Amino acid sequence: MVKAQETNSRGFLQVNVVNIQNNFPIKNATISISTKGEPDRVMEEVSTNSSGQTEQLSLPAPPVEYSLNQESSSPIQSTISSSAQRI
Repeated sequence: MVKAQETNSRGFLQVNVVNIQNNFPIKNATISISTKGEPDRVMEEVSTNSSGQTEQLSLPAPPVEYSLNQESSSPIQSTISSSAQRI
């Protein structure tokens, strides 16, 4: 697996937080984003708006060239971890 921190490529993430019982959006939930390899190092921390959505975040990703290589037999991925906390 390619470490996303070693590249200049970027990907985008937007998180939607809803109540599991009624699917209503959760306002002011705090979302912490970290890499799977370093769960204690928070890369980004954002809050949801009244629609339960965060802003669109730009995060490190593997180079796009890796996914264009037809000879590559393994999937190219960048793994992040997120957690939500209601304030």
